[in-house]
Amino acid sequence: MKKTRLFLGAALAAVLCLWTGCREEQSEMTLDVIEGRATIQGKVMYDQGARQDGDAMLVGVNMVPASGVTVTVKVPYDAYKSGSDGDKLYTTTTDANGNYSIAIPATSTRAQATIDVLPFYATYGTLNNDGTITTTDNVLFNNTTITTGASISIEQGDIQIANIEINPTLTTDQPERNQEITIKGKVTRDYEAPVPDAYGDIISSIKSTKEVPSYPVRVTLTIDNERSIVYNTTTDSNGEYNITANFYETWDYSNVIVRAQVDANYASIDSERAFEHYYKTNTSTKWQKQKLSGVYSSAQRTASASDNNKFIALSIANVNQAFTPEDYDIIYGIGNTVDSEYGYEYHNPMNW
Repeated sequence: MKKTRLFLGAALAAVLCLWTGCREEQSEMTLDVIEGRATIQGKVMYDQGARQDGDAMLVGVNMVPASGVTVTVKVPYDAYKSGSDGDKLYTTTTDANGNYSIAIPATSTRAQATIDVLPFYATYGTLNNDGTITTTDNVLFNNTTITTGASISIEQGDIQIANIEINPTLTTDQPERNQEITIKGKVTRDYEAPVPDAYGDIISSIKSTKEVPSYPVRVTLTIDNERSIVYNTTTDSNGEYNITANFYETWDYSNVIVRAQVDANYASIDSERAFEHYYKTNTSTKWQKQKLSGVYSSAQRTASASDNNKFIALSIANVNQAFTPEDYDIIYGIGNTVDSEYGYEYHNPMNW
């Protein structure tokens, strides 16, 4: 079987350009260089409904501090880099008194910031016709009103106030705005797995995949091919990633496409991620490993968010990177000239 040498050259440079971020795209990393800060702070209250207070019953609107809820601040990426799409999401949590404060990167150019609160569950009291109060647990609070600072523009050095009140959602259908979605998956790469016998000695190898730990993953939520949110994360020691994303405003689940993507990278022969190929000669009984340099390709998987109008978890199938050797002619046992010259046994599980 005839094999040809793969010259990476400019093609590899183009691939690695994608990997290292040469394109015009918003990135978590680009914001680290912004030294200016603006502060947004305020208080979050929620309506607890009717409740008993000693011998009296409090009815109507009973606002109390919302502790431990997540406040979001959305800033267009264009505020940091002209021509960028999508939005950058910042989050913070209210304290025991419902107060919050968040410092976010800001420049000398004013940018519009959108304040919101992620949905949460709490108890809510309802006054019955007979004068008693029914307290219901796990009521969804997702009707947000910005009472102070409904429209905020920020620049470096600003301290802006945004106070928030939240009312319960008492209908059976949960609203679509500002819902959370859990996105998870796993990143794998091409791998030549050794096959041992009953004594643990290697007798062959097969094509397989293995997890890729500590590797960057980019997750993009896009609606109608127009608006998008980009999240950057990293795989854990098992090659898995898990992020909590946010659907802004009135995004419809049925129109949101979720894409998980990993970029290509080059693995040198002396790196820990060099490809390991198993081979042996026609006269030997022991299998040996040959390290190969080459490119692990970019890969992505897409999925549609489920149109069930509630908090959802979305699992994306494995994102696997194929391996392309830098030089086919030096690989032992796949039918190259080097095999007939030195007598390597034919063994090509990767079908090179």
